[in-house]
Amino acid sequence: RELPGVTADVRDDVAFVGGGSLPDQALPTVVVALAAAGLGDAEFAARLRTGSPAVVGRVQDGRVLLDLRTVFD
Repeated sequence: RELPGVTADVRDDVAFVGGGSLPDQALPTVVVALAAAGLGDAEFAARLRTGSPAVVGRVQDGRVLLDLRTVFD
């Protein structure tokens, strides 16, 4: 599906396992990097989070990244 003004590309990336005993453990992943024309990355991320359904990603290097490890089949 095409979304006017939104660009997307697929990238290899790394995610981190999290806190506790493995805070620096990197895990290879694939992300979809999104940008919206006329919106900053933080504003775009906020609109995605408050949409229906809510979409939660991370902001990095001017893009909103959706980690495919966290997407249901």
